[in-house]
Amino acid sequence: MYMKNFTLFLLAVCCLFSTSILAQPRLAAKAGLNYGGLSGYSDGKKAAGHAGLALQWGGTKQIRLQQELNFQRIVQGYSIAENEVVNENALAISFFSVPLMIQYYPLKSFFLEAGPQWSFTSASKDQEAGGKKNDVKRNLAEVQFGLNAGAGIELKQKLAFYIRYQAGFTDMTLYDADNDFSRFVQAGLLMRFGKKK
Repeated sequence: MYMKNFTLFLLAVCCLFSTSILAQPRLAAKAGLNYGGLSGYSDGKKAAGHAGLALQWGGTKQIRLQQELNFQRIVQGYSIAENEVVNENALAISFFSVPLMIQYYPLKSFFLEAGPQWSFTSASKDQEAGGKKNDVKRNLAEVQFGLNAGAGIELKQKLAFYIRYQAGFTDMTLYDADNDFSRFVQAGLLMRFGKKK
């Protein structure tokens, strides 16, 4: 029932923007840093990166729709004790994300945004303290659903700085009893091409 209602909501949003979608969208390139990890770990959060492309569709002067395709990486550190020796390992997860963000401009150069995101795991490596890397992609969920919320400042209508919080609602780890949801903060720069509508 939840997914059905959510799907109907997305269809309603698409209908709301149907008249403006005929207009030419603005293409943008974006890149920045991620900081976070998995919710099942109390510490060990690390920095990683992201990069992608975005299309912004004009709705009204205050409301716009932005579709994105991003490549992202998060790294979760954790400790393992073996023979009374504590080793620091790191789990690196790479994935492609497809967010659909609704942006609200209360001011000309400032926006708030929120929207759903679907992510597809592309690779995952578990790096041991000695440097050995193990492929653990099959132990993780292939697809995850999440929600994003954030804000941004546009400079000269082309360059924008943004910060966004991403919360996953799919358990990433398949074979343990813990719930490990992706949780991280994202910050970066976005460069738009073309004139603002």
